[in-house]
Amino acid sequence: FTAPDPAVPAPAPAPMAPSVPWGPEPGRGFLQGPLDLGFFRDQTFCLDLGPHKVALLTGEGRLSRLFPEGRHLLVIGDGPRAVPADHQLIMLDLSETISCHISRHDSVTAPSLPDHLLLGEMDLAVKDPEAFFATFMAGHCCLEPAFVTRLVQQTALASLPVALDRVLATDIPREIGALQETLGGLEPHILAPYMEPCGLACVSLSLYAAGPEAGTRHPVVETAGHWSTLGHN
Repeated sequence: FTAPDPAVPAPAPAPMAPSVPWGPEPGRGFLQGPLDLGFFRDQTFCLDLGPHKVALLTGEGRLSRLFPEGRHLLVIGDGPRAVPADHQLIMLDLSETISCHISRHDSVTAPSLPDHLLLGEMDLAVKDPEAFFATFMAGHCCLEPAFVTRLVQQTALASLPVALDRVLATDIPREIGALQETLGGLEPHILAPYMEPCGLACVSLSLYAAGPEAGTRHPVVETAGHWSTLGHN
């Protein structure tokens, strides 16, 4: 054993790959990404996820890994423990909601209420990220937020009439005032059997029966000696 010569400086440690920090931007909605990790090949990627944030590592349309809230150091490259550079990262903010506005363009008509257009809005939130990915993102080459949001909205709109029929099947108010009161009292959980398998939860629901659209013509009838237009007022 030979003691090192104090006059000879120790070799400098090998330089570490730079760490690239990345995290979700506040106020950008429930879904951000996808981020192509090919831009960070041979670098250490610092994934910083705050409360209620998760990240999905995807490749070839499949979910490779889910990162919970916290800080994660990912080595991007081709090594045995590295994250493949051909993968993507998608971040979900579980505290954000997905709004679904039910307008005349997207109106809902339940089989139990064939004479009424139902309007309103509902808010959805991601509760199970893995089930959400399997339902709306797996196998798709397009994972842009606008595309995924539209899929979610279409699924919710298609599920609502089924949920309404299940709730109103035995007690359908015929008088419009009673119907509006019934619709206004519906709870978001009526959609749970249809949203939970998709990884979603309905967190708010507001519905009402629409009146006739402006300009719609109605037949004129005589009631008690007075001429009246059906649908007026």
